[in-house]
Amino acid sequence: MIVLCNGGTVAKIPDKVGKYKILSLIGKGGMGLIYAAEHPTLKRKVILKKLTIRDKEYRERFRLEADVMMDLRSDYIVDMYDHFREGSSWYIVMEFIEGMTLDELIQKTGPLDYDLFVYTMSCVAKAIDYIHQRGIVHRDIKPSNIYISRTGDVKLGDFGIASSSSRSVKITDSGSAMGTPSYMAPEQFDDSSSVTARADIFSFAVTLYEAFTGSKPFEAGNYTELKQMVCRGKYRRLSSYKLKIPHYLPWMIRRALFVRPAFRQKSMKSIENRFHREMRKINLIKVKEKLSVQIGPDKNKGKLTEIIEKPEPYKKVYPLKTLIILSSVIIISLFLFKGGIPRIIFPGFYGGLKMFMIPATKDGEYRIYSESSSILKEVKGGHFSGKGTAGLYLREGSYRIRISSGSHVSWRSVYISPFSETEGENREIPILSSPIEQFPLNLHFTISDRFSGENIAEGTSVSIKLSDSWEPLGNSLLQSLKTGMSFDLKFNHDEYGESLYPVKTAFYETSVHMDILLSPKAAVLNIHPYGSGTLKINDLQKYYSLETLKFEKIEQNAPEMVSLKLLPGKYLVSLERESDNLEKIFVLESGKEVNFFQKNERK
Repeated sequence: MIVLCNGGTVAKIPDKVGKYKILSLIGKGGMGLIYAAEHPTLKRKVILKKLTIRDKEYRERFRLEADVMMDLRSDYIVDMYDHFREGSSWYIVMEFIEGMTLDELIQKTGPLDYDLFVYTMSCVAKAIDYIHQRGIVHRDIKPSNIYISRTGDVKLGDFGIASSSSRSVKITDSGSAMGTPSYMAPEQFDDSSSVTARADIFSFAVTLYEAFTGSKPFEAGNYTELKQMVCRGKYRRLSSYKLKIPHYLPWMIRRALFVRPAFRQKSMKSIENRFHREMRKINLIKVKEKLSVQIGPDKNKGKLTEIIEKPEPYKKVYPLKTLIILSSVIIISLFLFKGGIPRIIFPGFYGGLKMFMIPATKDGEYRIYSESSSILKEVKGGHFSGKGTAGLYLREGSYRIRISSGSHVSWRSVYISPFSETEGENREIPILSSPIEQFPLNLHFTISDRFSGENIAEGTSVSIKLSDSWEPLGNSLLQSLKTGMSFDLKFNHDEYGESLYPVKTAFYETSVHMDILLSPKAAVLNIHPYGSGTLKINDLQKYYSLETLKFEKIEQNAPEMVSLKLLPGKYLVSLERESDNLEKIFVLESGKEVNFFQKNERK
């Protein structure tokens, strides 16, 4: 436990509690007191937490925190040394960390520098993964429970409301909320007793967001508004901040903040692995030194400046002739090695392949094998870029591609056509970097007359096209639909025009509701050439077209017959000319045609 300020005074501070010498009172809260003490044999400064509240549930919670933490031994979790009872009070003895919380650091510095962000979040991810593997859900992951020492060590603490699958004690009644609202997962608001490790993943993502931007994703004026925001998944996207955002972070946070737990990452392991890869790019010694300076007193400010404000290296100025030569070499190299020869000189032999890994990941690798013989022969291999792309040139032919990302491997077969046949275009293929879990898709729709609003579901047949053929959409097909699928729906009614609806769902979209509007079959009014004059329908020079579903201007003095697709109904068609006027009333029926101004028609 870390406390940096005095929490008040009491009438008398004991000299000793149990075997521990009391040094000072450093904190006072609703549940108890926090002392700085000294271990009798180790002569080490420790934290002594005393529970003063008499409530049975709080006593059990206090005991559970001790019980849970006694079994945890990790460099990324606050150590607990002892717990005991003296008189009517309970005590926990914990590691004393001199420094500040992540919450205090964010308030002091604002968003963390990227290297500090990666290091801090990597440590927290390791701590969370460690407790999850032991069946423990923290349920209160937040910056104020993450402690940073003056030596740059980062540790997770405060297991006061943690749950453990291996402990029988139950401190949260079913249906009650427990945690810190700004960091709680949606399911935690209704019933904290049944939340899983994915609730911690949600809270960790909120902490990620705050450490990177300096702001919480969910902020509201009161508890009710905050709960609504969290449960609807409404928050400001990272892209709206004027920050340099690493490619992996928006997707990591977006997935972890899904309202439905099933759509979040399955475990902290994938997140920990991502930060582990980022850690390879930074100097750990300098990062810890930089962090310790930010944690430490202001007298070390000069040291911090030395770390983060190093002078620009000397830039050598080259003469113009040298720059021209270097530029020419670069241009020629790009021509030779980026497709100049295959694309321009041998377009009839070579083609291009571009692969996109979704979501993007830097650890993606590919191996390409030629199928030109019975034995697969590797022809090329490499890594995907930071944006998840890979482009290369291959001779015309059939190939198999092995793509690996983390523990996931996939194979793709592809035929590369020459540039002469593809007009210089590359063959592009998308690749999933990890298998996506599919869920049942709930499809609902209402079918109505577009103009009257009348429900016409009865009498309407619905067909679905999943591959190459249309099939009636029955209950069995409805139940087989999954998230992430794409298909077409067709609606047919004897008195209405056919309507097609393409449907495409993402893997996290489990419910689709469609409001289907069908238009009556059109009645056709054929207008024959009439020479000069002004043609009107219902005294207007425009009509509502069932072909375009909007008002269209009536074409005047057309040299050929014009067919207007109208709603069934009664119409007054008039032709105004200098010599005379012609008017006629038509009752138009669906699917039938009538003619106006044939040669034998006169007023």
